[in-house]
Amino acid sequence: MDTTTRAASPVRQRVLDDMRMRKFAEHTQEGYIRAARKLAAFLGRSPDTVQNCPASGGTSQRGFDLA
Repeated sequence: MDTTTRAASPVRQRVLDDMRMRKFAEHTQEGYIRAARKLAAFLGRSPDTVQNCPASGGTSQRGFDLA
C-alpha cells in the first residue's frame, strides 16, 4: 500500500506529513495507518473523535503530536 496515493483527510494528511518529517520508514507509516484504520472500524467512527481512553485513566491520548 502506498500511503501517498490515497485521498487523505486533513488529519490523516497531517499524520503522514509528520511521519515523513520524522523520517519514519514507509513500512512503519503503512503499519500506523493500517492500525488507525482498524481502530476506526472497531470504534465505528474516526479515531480523532475519541475523547477518553480507559487504558490511560480516562485522559485524552493521541499517538501523534498534532498541535
